[in-house]
Amino acid sequence: MSTTLNNLGKVYQYLGRYVDAETAYRRAIGLMETQFGPSHVVLAKPLANLGSLYVENGKYGQAESLQRRSLELRMAESGPGDPDVAKVLQDLGTSCLGQGRLDEAAALYGKALASFEKSRGLRSRETALVLHALGVLRSKMGQQLEATALLGRTIKILEDTAGLDHSDLVRPLSNLGRVYFIRDRFADADVVLRRAMAIAESTMGLEHPFLAQLLSSEAAVPRKLKRRAKADELDKRARAILSRSDAAAMQRTVHVADLSAGR
Repeated sequence: MSTTLNNLGKVYQYLGRYVDAETAYRRAIGLMETQFGPSHVVLAKPLANLGSLYVENGKYGQAESLQRRSLELRMAESGPGDPDVAKVLQDLGTSCLGQGRLDEAAALYGKALASFEKSRGLRSRETALVLHALGVLRSKMGQQLEATALLGRTIKILEDTAGLDHSDLVRPLSNLGRVYFIRDRFADADVVLRRAMAIAESTMGLEHPFLAQLLSSEAAVPRKLKRRAKADELDKRARAILSRSDAAAMQRTVHVADLSAGR
């Protein structure tokens, strides 16, 4: 039952049903704690999954405490070289990044990358997703050229391993578009953001909260180019999606302008 609930939480999270996902993860954790005790490694997975849900919704402090507990359980069971440990290190880095602790995030990402490159290979999905995280970090640090290169490398690996229209590409493309926007490369930003939206619509659905983020990001491009009507149309669609989803309660919409301002 607890494993089923954990898996159900992952499905709900993918669909953007964040409240349902949180409920499922918490029920799974409660059942596992009752059955196995609070220190059993079986808890590591739902703890990490609930942490990833909170990261997705900007609740980085809550995510960090769950991730540190998951990491402690994983380390006690498997040691630092295990890929599951590397994944928690990556997720913990993202929580640190979200709280502005950039040096700590960089160190955690570095450990995760080294582990995945060794265990999964230089062109694996896992390696690509850490490169994506490093690209976001470099952008936050104002290193936009390095961010562009890391995100481009991420996208190339994912295209080669998963295909040109896989959902894994949505966030790297979105973040590359944001970096292009920061660099005043508005035409390039428009191209990659439109591609990200098309993939999101086909793989996540037309009502997913992350699509609302993409629409808001894309709206910044015509707004910058004084095409206010188009920008307003995209923003209106984004607000409509958010109003109909769990995002109204849990999700923050991140605009390109927020990233360029270093928020």
